[in-house]
Order: sequence, then structure tokens, then C-alpha cells
Amino acid sequence: YSAIAAGKAPETVPDDPYSATISAVFDADGPRDQSYTTMIAKGNRGEAALKALATLSRSGSEADDVAGALGALRDLGFERTARETALAILLSRESV
Repeated sequence: YSAIAAGKAPETVPDDPYSATISAVFDADGPRDQSYTTMIAKGNRGEAALKALATLSRSGSEADDVAGALGALRDLGFERTARETALAILLSRESV
């Protein structure tokens, strides 16, 4: 996960589909959730941030939802928070 810690996508895609989805957020051309993109484009940055944080605070969120929230945090300028959150999620999944 050192690439994610540096804010980049891993060179090799993780075998686990959940981890692969989260890792893709750190690819420059990685997927973005359209609902967040629209909110941000309309100037609703606070709403996008709150939605992202609410999604990340729910345990058991789907990988696509988590990836969308992490991508939104990156787009809002919270790069470090997105990286640290992604690492915490991925590492906690390994310990289960």
C-alpha cells in the first residue's frame, strides 16, 4: 500500500475486488462518482464533503460507495485524508 500512501495507484492491481476498487481512486484517470462531481461543480462543496464523510463512517459500505467518497475527498482537496482513510480501511480488512 506504499503507492496509496504516496497518493498514487499501485502498479499492480490487488487481487481482492474491494481493494482493487479502492486503489483505483488513486489512479489519475480513476473513476469518480457522478453525484459528487455534480455537487462539486455546482459549488456544493460542503454537501459533497458531508456526504463523503457520512458514507465513510458507515461500516459495511460497498466498495463503489467508499471509492466515490474517497474520490470526492481528493477532488475537494483533502488528499491526505483520502489517503489515510483508504489505508485504514484496507489495512483493517486485512486483519479480519
